[in-house]
Amino acid sequence: MKPVNRFYTSLLLLSLAMTPSTVLAQKAVMDGNKIQQHLPITSHEAWTPLLSTVVNIPRGAAYNCAVTCTSTVNNPVSVLNDEIYYYAAFNTVNPDVTDGCARSFDFGPDSASPNNLVVATTCFLPSLIGQEIFYCLGRKAVPADNAIITSTSMQVTCIED
Repeated sequence: MKPVNRFYTSLLLLSLAMTPSTVLAQKAVMDGNKIQQHLPITSHEAWTPLLSTVVNIPRGAAYNCAVTCTSTVNNPVSVLNDEIYYYAAFNTVNPDVTDGCARSFDFGPDSASPNNLVVATTCFLPSLIGQEIFYCLGRKAVPADNAIITSTSMQVTCIED
């Protein structure tokens, strides 16, 4: 009987050694949110939170996350003005406007669709732990007329680091 038990023990150890590490990895974490509500971008000094979602990263693990935000923006002012705004997807409410996760967009004579624009950005955020709150944000570049966000959606996908 012992040779059979040794055989099965050896087979079990061999199968565990051959199991790819990805099988033992944590599952991906995904979340998202959407809103259809008129939200004005009113400040050039601070970001306006448009939408947020919370992701709980499993205890003891670090995850790389990608957050994508997309919004429809309505410009209620004359297309003769050149109004510049910023749009960002981030895990704080105060990213730097020069960060690669912030995008600028404008309304003015050079815009292809001066009354409505669809703006989007994706941000990669590495090595996150614990509970994270992700945001879609809007901000004016300088004092300007208020742009109106009419709808926003977001998706967050996180995988183990």
